[in-house]
Amino acid sequence: MPSTEELKIWSEIAQNISVTGAAVVTAYYGAKGLSAWRRELSGRAGFETARKVLKTLYETRDAILGFLDSLTLNWITYDFQNMEWKALNDKLRELEALSHEVEITFGQKIRKTGEPIWELVAAMNQMFLESEKKTLSLKNLLPYLRKPPHEYVTEGVQNIENVFVRHAR
Repeated sequence: MPSTEELKIWSEIAQNISVTGAAVVTAYYGAKGLSAWRRELSGRAGFETARKVLKTLYETRDAILGFLDSLTLNWITYDFQNMEWKALNDKLRELEALSHEVEITFGQKIRKTGEPIWELVAAMNQMFLESEKKTLSLKNLLPYLRKPPHEYVTEGVQNIENVFVRHAR
């Protein structure tokens, strides 16, 4: 039969082992919980960013199409106060403002992904700068483009949607 001294030593050893085991188990589940929390926050940030991008993208698309429709329907006297042109530029700036958040969250460059949209806008800007009469129409825009303007919009929107729709669900 073990002596009282031996029982005391074995009792202390068992106590130390159980405390160490509890600490290891606690650390393991703590790390696992933090990892899950980080994934949740990352997923939520991605979801919110994707929603903002898509909302702004659709508003930008509508502004571009509204501007193109106004070019189709009538001649526009060129000035920066034109309502459709102003709305379009406001939306492009909004979309551009999201680019840093998108790059941080997804590692994507919004301008590169939606390049056809900016290509169309650059052509519109060029048309405005070179217009002698300062009156514009859709037929004045066509020489600056390789394809119909609506295709630029559709392609740019689809490219951006392909990247962000899956994150917004």
